[in-house]
Amino acid sequence: YPEKFTQLADVKTITFQVTENCCLNCSYCYQVHAANADMDFDTMKPFIDDLLNDRFEAATTKNTQGVIWEFIGGEPFMMIDLITQITDYIFDTMTEKNHPWLFFSRVSISTNGILYFDPRVQAYLNKYDDFIGLGISLDGSKELHDACRLDLYGQGSYDRVIKAVHHYKKTFRRMPTIKMTFSPENIRFLYESYLSVIGEGYVTLFGNCVYEEGWTEKDATILY
Repeated sequence: YPEKFTQLADVKTITFQVTENCCLNCSYCYQVHAANADMDFDTMKPFIDDLLNDRFEAATTKNTQGVIWEFIGGEPFMMIDLITQITDYIFDTMTEKNHPWLFFSRVSISTNGILYFDPRVQAYLNKYDDFIGLGISLDGSKELHDACRLDLYGQGSYDRVIKAVHHYKKTFRRMPTIKMTFSPENIRFLYESYLSVIGEGYVTLFGNCVYEEGWTEKDATILY
């Protein structure tokens, strides 16, 4: 609702990191030292209750008009049952309270796309269709994507991810946002990747370089 929320401060993002686990083994992953921990509902529920009862000064009904409920990982869809439980609880509680955020809430999920076709994921996407903003990590062309975004068996993931992108576009009538990640291992495919993504119909492209060590002056020249 851009006409309503004219100031960025009107909207808060509440982020739930539901897991540190992942079903990919990307070469540039910055979470390689994560503890492989999962969140649980009993830990989350008191926080949600306090938030919806205005017990957090940073985000109350007086200083926040809209909320983005964000789920991240690891790979968040590995915890789809928990995400469903949390989302149901949030919306059920807001409905019971006639909470002002009920009509100004959105759900944001960033996924690698591998578990997209899990029936539980599809059920969730269908249930909260009008509320969801879905982001799928797609690095670009098959060559660039598969250079780094490998599964746990060392296989590239592009074919599965692009299938998810196409299905979401056809089924839910909108494009998922995508984020392209560049590293020394894949930048030689950068130009072709931008053309590939544009060819998919994207007019807004989000991309970033990995920040970890490994870049050389030669890599920077190729990128430039």
